[in-house]
Amino acid sequence: MSAANSSKCLQDQKTLLLQLRNNLTYNSEISPKLVKWNPRIDDCCKWQGVSCNGAGQVIGLDLSDESFSGSINPLANLKFLSVIRLDGNNLSVPIPEFFADFSNLTVLSLSSCNLIGEAPQKIFQVPTLQTIDLSLNDMLGGSLPEFPSKGSLQTLVLRATKFSGSLPESLGNLRKLSYVEISACNFTGPIPSSMENLTHLVHLDLHWNSLTGSFPYFKLSKNLTYINCADNKLTGISSDWEGLENLEYLDLRNNSISGLIPASLFYLPSLLDLVLSNNKLSGQITELQNVISPRLSLDLSTNKLEGPIPEFLFELHDLLGLSLSSNKFNGTVQLKKFTKINQLVSLHLSHNSLSVDTNISESDLALLPQLNSFMLASCNLKNISFLKNQSKLSMLDLSNNQLTGEIPNWLVEINDGLLRFLNLSFNQFTHLQEPYTFGYLNFLDLHSNLLTGVIPLPPSAAAYIDFSSNNFATFPPDFGNYLVTAKFLSIANNKVIGSIPSLICKSSYLEVLDLSNNSLNGIIPPCLAEKSSTLKVLNLGKNNLIGNIPENFSYDCELQSLDLSQNHLTGLLPRSLSNCTKLKVLNLGNNKITDTFP
Repeated sequence: MSAANSSKCLQDQKTLLLQLRNNLTYNSEISPKLVKWNPRIDDCCKWQGVSCNGAGQVIGLDLSDESFSGSINPLANLKFLSVIRLDGNNLSVPIPEFFADFSNLTVLSLSSCNLIGEAPQKIFQVPTLQTIDLSLNDMLGGSLPEFPSKGSLQTLVLRATKFSGSLPESLGNLRKLSYVEISACNFTGPIPSSMENLTHLVHLDLHWNSLTGSFPYFKLSKNLTYINCADNKLTGISSDWEGLENLEYLDLRNNSISGLIPASLFYLPSLLDLVLSNNKLSGQITELQNVISPRLSLDLSTNKLEGPIPEFLFELHDLLGLSLSSNKFNGTVQLKKFTKINQLVSLHLSHNSLSVDTNISESDLALLPQLNSFMLASCNLKNISFLKNQSKLSMLDLSNNQLTGEIPNWLVEINDGLLRFLNLSFNQFTHLQEPYTFGYLNFLDLHSNLLTGVIPLPPSAAAYIDFSSNNFATFPPDFGNYLVTAKFLSIANNKVIGSIPSLICKSSYLEVLDLSNNSLNGIIPPCLAEKSSTLKVLNLGKNNLIGNIPENFSYDCELQSLDLSQNHLTGLLPRSLSNCTKLKVLNLGNNKITDTFP
């Protein structure tokens, strides 16, 4: 805290500050402020983190990020304190009630202090209080009080706490309130309609609670720029959004909002992000005229919207992102229409009843926007040549289409091999172009195709690899060496013969391994039991495995599902299996094991 301290601090103020410091435990090597409080310097108003008024009385204390612990004794003779900032310290105590006794208090900031217990309601009712921040204290509970009329509060931040109950109707009394962040709490009930009267409101974040009812119409909040009420249980929104000309961000995803999309949302001149995904919005989007939008990102995915894609969307030339996936849109959409939206960086049309017409001239192909993310699952595609001009793709989903023949190398080499996500599942690809390459993919899904022969060596950077439901026959010799970063690997439902390569165990991060429904023989590599400290799902069922179940399941076993059924396993059950206390699914049936359960 820096302030113009025009007068030397009073001796009693200096004494009280030194008493405060002596009660705290802190690391003098990393302390930027407390370590520099020098008793030899008479003027404590010059100490870092301290500010005074003209009479030498301490009015501000900023000890943020000092990483101290210990008790804060009642700061009573410091009765002129106006600003208290203690963020980022390890108090591990309830909020001291005496903070509410400071009659001049304007700012109380206690973010990330490991506070516990219940927050005293009277702190919120201090008449002079303008800012209170109790965020990121996940063991701090409490509820909001009834607020007095004409309160001074401007900033209210309770993010990531255990505050619960309902939002009081008296929030509307706080006519100066401009910044509200009450997210990741446990609030229930409706959003008070009285909040519609908050004319100074600029930022409203209520996401990740259990709020119900309809989202209010903040028609008087002309300066409102940010609204996030995602991850609640809202069921409706106002049809009228006119007047919010400064609104830039609106996120209402993951609710239960039903009905039509309000047409007025598309006329907000400053809107940059509109996120209404994962709701119950239905019907057709009304065709609109003369829609002028800034560089908008629009996410309407996972709703019940139907009909053709409205034509006005293709006239939004500055549209940055468009996600219409997982709805009931139908008809044929011509790829050529997207040449008008040359700023577009993400386009998601997956899982509708759409057909994308990829017949496009070479000249128009060059005009298509260069996309970063292109999701076209279930779009009745029959060829992929339209992708050859794409040079910036990092995510591509072509799953569940009618693609056949060869998987060409140029597809993976898009963006100079920097493609990160590729889903080609549920097609009829028969082979990979030789010699094949997978670049630097993190996610590769080839399952449910007609691929044959040797299982391809996966990309060494991949975390997710799915080769299941093909006709692969054998492992390549050094397969395991390419699983350095793999977390998920499935080669289930193929025709793989031979033994399980023990090199699979070289993956340090493997959590899911599914080799079920093949013709694998030999023993279960003992290292797979040792991997149970990281493996969560192991499925080797429906093979021809022989021998004993490995004895060495880790003492810190993380397995949640283990399926070794329908093999030819013999011997006793390993006693170390009792280490796997998190098991939810255990299937050892149809083997030759004769033993009692450990």
